[in-house]
Amino acid sequence: MRVIVIYKLGKAIGELALALGLAAAVASGWIVRLHDVVAVLREHIVHAWSLQLARALMSVTDRHHVRLVIAALLADGTLTLFEGWALLRRFHWAPWIVVLATGSLLPFELVELARRVRLGRLLVLLVNAGIVFYLARRALASSIPKSPP
Repeated sequence: MRVIVIYKLGKAIGELALALGLAAAVASGWIVRLHDVVAVLREHIVHAWSLQLARALMSVTDRHHVRLVIAALLADGTLTLFEGWALLRRFHWAPWIVVLATGSLLPFELVELARRVRLGRLLVLLVNAGIVFYLARRALASSIPKSPP
């Protein structure tokens, strides 16, 4: 349990710090400048792989996409921080919060798998479903009162 708490709190701190850093980059105009540099480079690229890389960088440095990433990082970081805090405080319902948060992404993974079947997506779905099952069993086992011998 200690490892899970450390992981959750570390992940939350990392996500929230990255969100704040990206927000500062957007506010200072750094993202716009980077996007402009990539746009200029894209015009002078001749190799196919370089063009693909430039297209990916153009998408990544688009302010709208960066704002979506910031929002996602803030949301996930806040939820993960709450999970870690609840587990650290040893609330009896804390393991169920982790189960719900982890399991809430399974429907999205199913939709993505239905859109296009890929072995990697199937493996991710199976691993995450196994983790949810494991966490649910642990949460259930810890919530059942032990009968005296």
